[in-house]
Amino acid sequence: MQAVFVDANDTLAAVMERLLRPDDPPVTINRNPAITPAGLPGALDGAGIAIIDHTALPTEVARRCAGLRHVVFLGTGARSYMDPEALAEDG
Repeated sequence: MQAVFVDANDTLAAVMERLLRPDDPPVTINRNPAITPAGLPGALDGAGIAIIDHTALPTEVARRCAGLRHVVFLGTGARSYMDPEALAEDG
């Protein structure tokens, strides 16, 4: 399953590259910390996993992310960025 780190700054991109192991799922690092929620469907491009540092993932945007099954937020307060219950209803 493909993963995309959608909003990496240079520091976080370097950390991700350093932590990746050969047996990890493939991860694309999008070095655009200024990405907006509207840009997430294009950045994810069918990926099943979104790794998000700080960009909001509104329910209506998540519904447009074909193939998205898992969201990994770096840090705390995921509810500030998305509605997990509404997304769970969508599968």
